[in-house]
Amino acid sequence: MLRKLFLISVMFVTLAGFVSSSQAAMCTKRENLLSALNSQYREHRQAIGLISRNGVLEVFASEKGTWTVFVTNPKGMSCVVASGHAFEQMPKASKVIEGPDA
Repeated sequence: MLRKLFLISVMFVTLAGFVSSSQAAMCTKRENLLSALNSQYREHRQAIGLISRNGVLEVFASEKGTWTVFVTNPKGMSCVVASGHAFEQMPKASKVIEGPDA
């Protein structure tokens, strides 16, 4: 699980670089973002992970399937990395899967 979270974090940090270079990043104070995600989309935290000492990666999603991934720095500023729809919660794996599908 930690390995997958780490790989997802690396992917989103890489994606964040792409997003910031291709369009203006959507950044605001974390509390403002949380308020907007709750009031506009009814999204709630599904996952969280530490990105080194530089920030926290969070995944929020709603029952309707909308989702948002954002990174918050130590000063409390959050930047949306990606968002979309058709979020699906996966069941917990009963055992660790090794190999290319892990």
